Amino acid sequence: MKGENFRERLTTSRESNTADEVINQVEDVDFRELFLSEEYEAFFVEYTGDIKTTLKNIDYAKILSTEKFFGTIFVKKGMINTLVQSVPEITNLQKNFPYTLTPTAFEEDIVSSKGIEMGNVPYNGNGVVVGIISSGIDYLNPRFMKADGTTRILRIWDQSINDEKKYPNIIYGTEFTKADIDEAIKLNTSGQNPYEKVSHKDETGYGTAMAGIIGGRKLNEAEVFFSIAPKCDFAIVKLKKAKRSLLEANGICDTEASVYEGTDIAEAMSYLSSLQQQLNKPMVVYIPLGSNNGGHDGGTVLERYIDFLTERRGFATVASVGVQGTGETHTSGNLFETDGKGVIEVNIAEGEENLIISLFTIEPDRVSIGIIAPDGNGVEKIETPKNQGDSIFFNIGSSIITIQSYEEQKVIPDNRLDILIRNLTPGVWKITLKGEELLNGRYDAWMTQKNLLKKDTRFLKPDPFITVVTPSTARNMISTGFYNQETGELIEESGKGFTRDGRVKPDVITASYRIVTTGLENKLIVGSGSGMAGGILAGTVALMLQWGIVDGNNPNLFAQSLRNYIIGATTKDEGVNYPNPESGYGKLNIPKIFENLEKMKFKKPNQSNVVGDSRETAYIKDIYNVNENSNSGLFINIPQEILVRINNK
Repeated sequence: MKGENFRERLTTSRESNTADEVINQVEDVDFRELFLSEEYEAFFVEYTGDIKTTLKNIDYAKILSTEKFFGTIFVKKGMINTLVQSVPEITNLQKNFPYTLTPTAFEEDIVSSKGIEMGNVPYNGNGVVVGIISSGIDYLNPRFMKADGTTRILRIWDQSINDEKKYPNIIYGTEFTKADIDEAIKLNTSGQNPYEKVSHKDETGYGTAMAGIIGGRKLNEAEVFFSIAPKCDFAIVKLKKAKRSLLEANGICDTEASVYEGTDIAEAMSYLSSLQQQLNKPMVVYIPLGSNNGGHDGGTVLERYIDFLTERRGFATVASVGVQGTGETHTSGNLFETDGKGVIEVNIAEGEENLIISLFTIEPDRVSIGIIAPDGNGVEKIETPKNQGDSIFFNIGSSIITIQSYEEQKVIPDNRLDILIRNLTPGVWKITLKGEELLNGRYDAWMTQKNLLKKDTRFLKPDPFITVVTPSTARNMISTGFYNQETGELIEESGKGFTRDGRVKPDVITASYRIVTTGLENKLIVGSGSGMAGGILAGTVALMLQWGIVDGNNPNLFAQSLRNYIIGATTKDEGVNYPNPESGYGKLNIPKIFENLEKMKFKKPNQSNVVGDSRETAYIKDIYNVNENSNSGLFINIPQEILVRINNK
């Protein structure tokens, strides 16, 4: 079975990591120091062969293998191009993108009269672990405890706290176990300081609010509070803040938003993946984070790594598609339609100091660029870098421009130019394009996500499509947009698909307007927006894992089969064609999911359907009355790509 093959690879990679640890000790590599050092840049890479042997003779780079074929490579500043030319084992290289928490508004306000519709779903998340990668959790909140006062939080990895202790499961930061947290709760109950035992805190309350909507416990029946999976367990990763070097490399300064690093998210995924196998319990990981960097096609190394980890049963990830859906941070065009020439116009707001724009074209196209400042000065044609990771620098007036080149070998082989302009002058900047060699003609450009920009910094010809953020475009990621359940309308800023390689994202859209959750110190708050929608979907997946794996109704639940059931039960608006870029396959319908699952639980597949199909596929075809010779039924709800994946298990 396909899933078993990947499990064998995972087992092999864990054994390989153990060997790597021994080698690292011999080489006396302090990876904790490298993760924290401002002198080294971190890149997430895919590789083949014996990369460690190649790197033994290179003193400016070290690699930490996250899994076999994947790793974080630390390179002294300014040496990345030399490294790429010297190490042919590197097959794919990803810059360390800046990630921010999925925007969500929290307030003390009126709760929506149309909250989360659960119907008579009899599941509560018991036996399932929910991993959350964000700002942490208020572990003293009784909503995350059992009735006896013991915690439901099995682990906390706080990347932001570094002590002298060494932990077997992590390289940097501090790990707290359930026993540690229970002891801290006892200290708090007796009037002592719990943070002397567990010093972890969620300063912003964001992660606490996400945990609340997913699995907070109702303390009395009279409360308006409600969550999806109130008996689930939790595994929490609090991300450390991005290093100064990452912020500088992406032109980010003076932002109120918390910025995080892709390599830390990758380490969090590795940690939770290992924990899931150790606990031998099903787990869904909620990643309420997004970046506007990357090709928006699931091809970033982080997304490929997430896909790799989630190819096994009982381990799934959920994300929101973000809030870039107005298109102000994306533009596109086709040079074939404009005689091989194009212009990207960017309005720069007052006070915007720096801006980075990533321009993507498709191999083998060759496109030259020019840059014109608001005062008309500029460079008509720039000799762009030819080699992977190469950079060039020049000035236009007082502005400093850096252009760096990358070739991304993936489903869509890309040329990517990162254009960083420092010391901006406000007004309209122009990036001119000229097709030197064209086969495809398509180009796309994205700037940093808008919560890192001034309000009026935007593309003047916005494209609202392909605005789903990384990592929601990963192939195995279950992704959601968000809508106002009071009006039934999509919220305009909800990220829109499809992906750049033509896959359906978002998978669904989820209610997100004025939904009660818990804040710090058990204060009830009302949340609206993208993060809430993702939390509701993550809780739903937890219930599905309980139905399938904990209760034994379907032990073979993979990420894609979970996605099948979700999109097969969506609510569809009359007169709307599905799937579509705004709402995917429709609105999340939790009661309908479990109505369908219950049919699967008892219904035996039609024997005529079983031939050539997996048993799960046969169940699906019976329930949805699929006629493979027609264009009705399942074609809309479950794409052929998913049925193929099921049959290949």
